[in-house]
Amino acid sequence: MPQENAGINDKSAYADSKMIALADTEEVLKSDLMIALLDGLTIDAGVASEIGVAYAKGIPVIGLYTDSRQQGADNQQKISALQTPAENQFHYLNLYTVGLIKLNGLIVTNETALLEQIKSFLESGELNDL
Repeated sequence: MPQENAGINDKSAYADSKMIALADTEEVLKSDLMIALLDGLTIDAGVASEIGVAYAKGIPVIGLYTDSRQQGADNQQKISALQTPAENQFHYLNLYTVGLIKLNGLIVTNETALLEQIKSFLESGELNDL
């Protein structure tokens, strides 16, 4: 977690953008597995950047996406509403970032599935296909 990196998060000290980028990237590169929270209005810009670094270095990523607006994919009224301007009933995630996760990891929709995937990774070094 970047906010736990004391070298760049002492708010009484100074860290410029390059120092933050280098320190955060260094921590990502030390990782065997990344867990990325995808909830929110958009995927956090820092998290998206970290996902890109992880992908480029072959570090698997588990994305946790619990946003309730993803539910109802089989609801015909919600699907029909997509044809009406500004009536999207579903939450949108940036597909480039989602694609980077899926190319070297997976996305889960609840904490139980996240813990199962972490356990699988710790036991076998692999993520389970969903």
